[in-house]
Amino acid sequence: MKKSVLFIIAAALIAGAATSSAATGDIIRPIYSTDIQTFMDSIPIKGYAIDGKTMICLEDLEPYGFSVYYSDEARALFVNKQKKADSSFYPTIENSAPGDICGYTYETDIRAYVNGQEIPAENIGGKLAVCAEDLADINALSSLRNFTFKYPSYFMRYTYDDAARSLRLFSDIADDSVYSANIAGFYEGISNSDGVFAAVDEFENDIYSQYVVKGIYADAANYDGCNAVRFYKNGLTANAESALWEYDFIAYMLQDGISITDMRFSADGKYLSFSGERSKPQKYSLMGMRNVYESGEYMLDMDTFALVKVDVQEYELPPEAERPAIWP
Repeated sequence: MKKSVLFIIAAALIAGAATSSAATGDIIRPIYSTDIQTFMDSIPIKGYAIDGKTMICLEDLEPYGFSVYYSDEARALFVNKQKKADSSFYPTIENSAPGDICGYTYETDIRAYVNGQEIPAENIGGKLAVCAEDLADINALSSLRNFTFKYPSYFMRYTYDDAARSLRLFSDIADDSVYSANIAGFYEGISNSDGVFAAVDEFENDIYSQYVVKGIYADAANYDGCNAVRFYKNGLTANAESALWEYDFIAYMLQDGISITDMRFSADGKYLSFSGERSKPQKYSLMGMRNVYESGEYMLDMDTFALVKVDVQEYELPPEAERPAIWP
């Protein structure tokens, strides 16, 4: 389907890009030594003091029960809660006297996602660091487009004890009522869409239920969208839409049409299979025009958001200077 595009939205996006001056590798701010002990699910984890807050590295979360998957072609790091840490895992973390500058954070073009939700990140020695307090802010809510319910962005919480000099993060927001409310909100959102938004495939086991949804998004005129959502029965919601965007399948507001069809789950529910085409935006294109560079059959790992190419054909992109441009 075609979509209506507002000129002012496109102009704002172009202007915003033009005014951004930060470049990958630029220093952002100093890292200070700290005596605060940081824990993830009661297990010590390395923390960094930055501007009065504590930051942790996402790559460090793997032994704590998270899947950590980096896609270089998407320039994105996907971190998803999967299980509890091994009972024998309990590292020793050396803390220092507070106040000394022990390094710096740097600008990065790599985007970071935790449980399907993007989070601001900075580069620390080749790893992506995020603010622990932001990661566990249960008042920061996200929502699925076209649906009525909201949920904690990253499904974490934290406590801070100044006397003990400890910050404790917990990734175990486990509340079956959250799951029930999210499922109810999901179906309410479908019914409120007057039949133009529907679940076209589903899967359920003892741990989660998940759905492929397709139809017209309420926040975009004539936009035929599709997405896959997993609802864990402990309350966690994992939204695959952001991963599909980063892999260049689902376009933003300015693309004409949609590039994914035939979405369905594998028999075990682990993979989202689909036909699709991947495309890059044309330089200076106000209308979001894009060049297709790959198409075929794909699978998205619903646990890690890793993309698997099943049967694809690659196309040569035209040189940037020869691509059509409607903005000089």
